[in-house]
Amino acid sequence: MAKSKKTIGSSITNPEKTTPLTIEDREWELRAENAKKTFFQIKTLDDKYFPFTDYEVKNENNTRYSVEIRSLNKNINSCNCPDFKVNTLSTCKHIQGVLNFIIKQGKRKFKTFAKNGSNRTEIYLNPRQNEAHVAWPENSEMQLSVRSFLAPYISVSQTQLTDPLMGTASLENALKELDQENTSKIRLSQHLIEWKSEQQLIENLEYDRIQFLDDVKAGKRSLQMLSCSLFPYQEEGMLHLAFQGRAILADEMGLGKTIQAIAACELLRRINRAKKVLVVTPASLKGEWDEQIARFTGLPTLIVTGTKAERMKCYQKEAFFYLVNYEQVRTDYADIQTLLHPDILILDEAQRVKNWQTKTAWSVKQLKTPYAFLLSGTPIENRIDEIYSIMQVIDPKILGPLFKFQLDFYSFDEQGKAKGLKNLNILHQKLQKVVLRRKKKDVEEQLPERTIKNYLVEMGSEQNVRYAAFSDQVTKLLHILKKRPLNPEESKKLQRLLACMRMVADTPYILDDTCRECPKLIELEEILASFSMEKDSKIIIFSEWERMLFLVRELAKKMGFSFAWHTGSVSQEQRREDIKRFKEDPNCRLFLTTDSGSTGLNLQVASVVINLDLPWNPAKLEQRIARAWRKNQSRVVQVINLISENTIEQRMLSTLAMKQAVADAVLDAMNDLSEMPLPSASRQEFIEKLEQLTSMNDTYNISTKTIKANPEHIMEDILARHSDRIHLLEAHQEKMVVVVDKKDPVIQQSLVEATNSSVEVLDYESYMTIKRLAEAGVIEFKDDNKQVLFQSHLIKAEQRIHQQKKLEYATLLYKDAERKLKLVLLLRSGDFVLESLPTAQEVFQKGIETLKAIEQPDDAGMFKLKELQNDHQKSDLFIDALSSWMDKINTTLAQYALGM
Repeated sequence: MAKSKKTIGSSITNPEKTTPLTIEDREWELRAENAKKTFFQIKTLDDKYFPFTDYEVKNENNTRYSVEIRSLNKNINSCNCPDFKVNTLSTCKHIQGVLNFIIKQGKRKFKTFAKNGSNRTEIYLNPRQNEAHVAWPENSEMQLSVRSFLAPYISVSQTQLTDPLMGTASLENALKELDQENTSKIRLSQHLIEWKSEQQLIENLEYDRIQFLDDVKAGKRSLQMLSCSLFPYQEEGMLHLAFQGRAILADEMGLGKTIQAIAACELLRRINRAKKVLVVTPASLKGEWDEQIARFTGLPTLIVTGTKAERMKCYQKEAFFYLVNYEQVRTDYADIQTLLHPDILILDEAQRVKNWQTKTAWSVKQLKTPYAFLLSGTPIENRIDEIYSIMQVIDPKILGPLFKFQLDFYSFDEQGKAKGLKNLNILHQKLQKVVLRRKKKDVEEQLPERTIKNYLVEMGSEQNVRYAAFSDQVTKLLHILKKRPLNPEESKKLQRLLACMRMVADTPYILDDTCRECPKLIELEEILASFSMEKDSKIIIFSEWERMLFLVRELAKKMGFSFAWHTGSVSQEQRREDIKRFKEDPNCRLFLTTDSGSTGLNLQVASVVINLDLPWNPAKLEQRIARAWRKNQSRVVQVINLISENTIEQRMLSTLAMKQAVADAVLDAMNDLSEMPLPSASRQEFIEKLEQLTSMNDTYNISTKTIKANPEHIMEDILARHSDRIHLLEAHQEKMVVVVDKKDPVIQQSLVEATNSSVEVLDYESYMTIKRLAEAGVIEFKDDNKQVLFQSHLIKAEQRIHQQKKLEYATLLYKDAERKLKLVLLLRSGDFVLESLPTAQEVFQKGIETLKAIEQPDDAGMFKLKELQNDHQKSDLFIDALSSWMDKINTTLAQYALGM
């Protein structure tokens, strides 16, 4: 069925199509329909040439795009959005939205504009052919001088530039010298200039590659970029990344993708192509990146952490490498682009953006950099759509629009459901230039015997609370130890507490089967998924605790991994059967074991060792690794350590690196404290090592001039005397506040003696009552620069619960205000500005209540809104300011949540 020819302004059909509907027609109409459903904020950037001018279009995600309108009845308009650059339809929903905006100015005007056309000569990019086209105005007599000026740059047919790249550059320079009158008659598309810059970068890279390799051949430069030598295959990977510019390194896990990317960055730095590198990585690998960069380059590196405000400061500091995690990019992508403006983007574990529908993938794709290195051993895990999403970061034009990609590489049944894949050889050819992949078997003669990778994993909220409870008790024993040697009972208690801290760092489930919180398990799932495609990889998974392995066993079943089980509770006969099955059955890929499997076993069929926790003794760690890394091992062994961040585990890393002598002197002594000789020097050394492991020396390094005695010494004395009864110590200007479990005259007198100053003792229940009264506004606390010297886990937990409740209430208020704001904006878009004002006032009031709920002070935005809210002549300004203020409140809520 033929379709009637309609104008673009109708936003229904492609005006140049009169044939039956094709897939391109349906995609055109889909964008037209999306434009109708989407709320755009559209701003004309130059009214002088309306409607044939530039527009700024802000979508529902507050992302801004540039639209250039040249015609109302031809497909020669353009947009800088990703969809327009790829879809080859010569339209997008933003262009359709602007055309709808123009037609709303009046249909009669629209027809007149369409008939007369632009009165300027339009030079623009045709995205289908990558050609620079020329569109002349209807009244060509007025353009004689322009034709004469453009003659050296355009083809004989006068429809396009003879050389899109050099012609655009030359014309851009010539226009700067042209007089004002003639310049106003020509519009050189900004999108064409942007395309020219992209193409110029590609040409520059090829020139740099040839020049660099010539210099290496002549002995003027070296491939030695780092403090260590790269293997030949790693040099190839470095050159691939650096001179492809936007590329994927898809080597199998264990081949050193990180070091190749670091080397490529250093290469580009040396040839003056890069000054800032943004590394986006899973949070657990930020520490690993920092360590590798420091080890091999010494270049300044900044790990971005903290609240939103603190991260904003990080992006403005000077460094070469900036390390962020994917979660930070979700909220910070616009600020990263504005404040940091990196030259190179590195995505580690780039399969994190394999799902193009996720907020994470969308946010990462908003980052615009000249160079992009994507590192992933598994760029395709389940569907070929995953490589499509990843390639959008590299160059979306390589695989084209999604609808064409699916038609090219999927086969469909009569109902339109995908039934299989096709043309995979063509897909491989399309990817070949930008994707470099090597397997271990391809380069095994170049590999080292083993590699080690540490994943730092952030603990969960309940895990943190329980860890803090044990840490508090260790703190009290440590302060006793500073006063005197521990008795046998106290020594045993210290050993138990340190063991409990290590267990909880894995998961509270080891001690309490009602709490299954285990972030390490989530990280392990990601790691196992990365090995799922490597069918010949066998993996040994160690934990000191069998209950940790229970959770791993459940995960293995869920993921479909067959496994062997080797713990002390298994009979010798069953152990032998499982060992045999792991060695001989290719489908049995996991060996789950406690340290009962760390000695005597020959398991070199495995090439991966994963330590879910670290043993005290480095010799035991070596015994674990030696199950796979031993004589007759023909492959490189990968060692992966999962370490809970900011815990005793992380601090054990440096201790484990000190070899056996230090372990014997410090850690083995810890096993029997009751009989350890404690002359002052030895005891002091042990205290320092214990502080290093538990980080107590950082927590209590507090000083103040407002208390006569040293508050740190006061705190130590109080905790030494009453270690099991203290919940809170606060130093005020003239008074110490101490919260105890139960108040009694004996402890009151003891505390007065310890402080030698005025002391206020409260029992826990009374303190919490006062806190509740203060929160209700019945009483008010005086802020006199108090110093919090010690808090028990109960106090910390109460604070977190209270903050969470405030955040939940504030979020409810904000969501209600946000819903009303959408109504305000909708009414205004229909020219019902005055009618929207009562609702806008409600939004303003809800915003104020939201900030009060989380105890945020008044800000400049609030005062500005108060000035505008009753001036009806400034209603539009009020609504715009209100919308911006609400965005700021949303950011404030996010900062509050991060700071909890």
